[in-house]
Amino acid sequence: MDQVYGYDTGADIPVQHQDDMVVVRPTGELDIDRATGLKRVLLAELARTPQPGRLVVDMTGVTFCDSTGLNALLTARRQAGDQNVPLVLSGARDQFLRLLELTDTLLLFTLEPAPPVV
Repeated sequence: MDQVYGYDTGADIPVQHQDDMVVVRPTGELDIDRATGLKRVLLAELARTPQPGRLVVDMTGVTFCDSTGLNALLTARRQAGDQNVPLVLSGARDQFLRLLELTDTLLLFTLEPAPPVV
């Protein structure tokens, strides 16, 4: 693990770097209390020099995501797209996939079944 960012609420967001890939591993609930922290982490990683070649969000530890969590991911996706950095969501649970379906945002993300091993 290269770096750990703090959520606004004090929980940790581990971030791992391997070659040009960055893996962000949020856990717990991505709700109004934690979405801002996740957005900060994702945007900070996209602002690094050199920029990542690929940004992966490991969703396996996320137990719940509401619209504020989704908005954080959409904001990072937009920024990543502007920089031509692929943003991938891996290991998403059924609740999150259902949220993407209900909000008609499923096709906006690249999804992978399992996170990379780093």
